[in-house]
Amino acid sequence: MIKLIATDMDGTLVQSDGNISDEFSDVFNKLREKGIKFVAASGRQYYKLRENFNDYADDMAFIADNGTMVMYKEEELYSKELNYLQVKEIIKKVENMKDVHLVLSGKRKAYLDTDKKEIIDEIEKYYKEYEIVDDLETIDDEILKIAVYHPENIEGLYNEYFSPHFGNEAKVSVSGEFWLDVYNKDTDKGIALKMIQEKFNIKKEETMAFGDYFNDTPMLKEAKYSYAMENAPEEFKKDANFIAKSNDENGVIEAIKEKINLSKSS
Repeated sequence: MIKLIATDMDGTLVQSDGNISDEFSDVFNKLREKGIKFVAASGRQYYKLRENFNDYADDMAFIADNGTMVMYKEEELYSKELNYLQVKEIIKKVENMKDVHLVLSGKRKAYLDTDKKEIIDEIEKYYKEYEIVDDLETIDDEILKIAVYHPENIEGLYNEYFSPHFGNEAKVSVSGEFWLDVYNKDTDKGIALKMIQEKFNIKKEETMAFGDYFNDTPMLKEAKYSYAMENAPEEFKKDANFIAKSNDENGVIEAIKEKINLSKSS
């Protein structure tokens, strides 16, 4: 029996046009009637996730900023920030890199030091509360994650620089076409999901999880019913026990309906 469903957002539950299927509302309500917990697990900021699920936010849990924060009913269950020296080192290392921009995601808001339209357009997909500052080193907030933006070669930036330089002291993962994330080495989406499972006394065998990229791998490992999206990289699909249809074919919704009988309330 499934008791918990966790899903990534971008490339997974969210379609390429930025929307969630119109079917979601009906499916969520039926899951709620059956007592099945629903978790949105994303690199997105918590405040953005709450906005995305405004009508259901009080009846679900959130794994935000790639697992560095867990929220339930507006209560913080868990958080793990980067230390100040790590943040400062990364800021210093990339300040002269061409076309590379940082977003420091803090507990209160996100911070960036550019107002370029293409960057702001990207930021607003993932962050609701943000501030443009003159100097990232002066921020007074707990920094949960540093998101690194590059418009052309994020994989190269990961392989050639971020993984070799920071991979031993922090977690570094490619999280999208233009983004990689740096966050505390002692956390990830899997650790966050396990905390939720423990809170609600739910087993791995009672959990479904969906993802489309390598930052989702730890989460998939905590679910017996782990699904990689059809649109995911082939190498990532090896991390899952099942394959769901693509995000544009409503793969998450279709897999849930197939696995759980939602035709009637419990």
